[in-house]
Amino acid sequence: MECNFSLIFLASLMLLAPMAPWTRPAQADTAIKAVSYNIAYGTAFTLEDKKYLKWLPWKKISLEAVFKKRTDLSSTDILGVQEVCSNDGGVLLSKTKNLISHNGPTYMHFAPDNPNGGGHCAEGQAIVSRFPMAATGSILLPKIRSIQMSAVWADLLVPGAASPKPLRVYNLHLDNRDSDLFAEDGRLTQIRAVLDHIKTFQETSPNTPVILLGDFNALGHLVDPWDREKAIVVTSYFMTPTLPKYHVTHVLGYQLDWIFYTGLELERSKVAYIALSDHFPVVADFRMKD
Repeated sequence: MECNFSLIFLASLMLLAPMAPWTRPAQADTAIKAVSYNIAYGTAFTLEDKKYLKWLPWKKISLEAVFKKRTDLSSTDILGVQEVCSNDGGVLLSKTKNLISHNGPTYMHFAPDNPNGGGHCAEGQAIVSRFPMAATGSILLPKIRSIQMSAVWADLLVPGAASPKPLRVYNLHLDNRDSDLFAEDGRLTQIRAVLDHIKTFQETSPNTPVILLGDFNALGHLVDPWDREKAIVVTSYFMTPTLPKYHVTHVLGYQLDWIFYTGLELERSKVAYIALSDHFPVVADFRMKD
């Protein structure tokens, strides 16, 4: 969801959720921790550079510190990020990639929403992974207003006992509005384009697990944000949500951010309530099936 919550950030930076004793499952060679996070154009990154905010303890509350020190985020293997800025020489792209670099080498695939440039900061979606990427691509979603939206995908090679195991990951950002404020039908058109892409992939690779995550902007309705709109209902027909019950993932009380999966075993899933964006990260621990 597109919104400037800088003032909210300033008022709530010191209210970061405490580090929870939430450790990853045993047998790390087959365990996967995936996170979906809309970072609001990297506002938290840019706030660190503001001279009048230098007094804040950034080494403790920055995005990099949170991903390094919180036990529910520190062992992230796959990070799907929305609203990543690519202008200014890719400075924020590098900072985004470094969020999980403390775990070892990282790989990134990024694609802008508008391939011809433009937008707020040449923003788009990125997949950051500890696992090597065998192939990558992007999907331009059907336009429902003048702004273009996109999805990215990557084929990851997850280390296994005998040989690497393939895993396909999709990261999307559906539109938050059109002529209708809620744009439910427009988002349905966009998610169908992504689901068609997944179905085509599964026809040739039926045994490869798939993770679909991102900012679905599925507002439901103004007075009942827990209501499932069409894009979520249709996606749930083909894949399993990690959080089937209502969970707030946005400061306005909506459940906009989701992780869906197929071909994996879900260990646990949660929302990490940190006040460094207008969205909160969705976290899921998976295990690869034998």
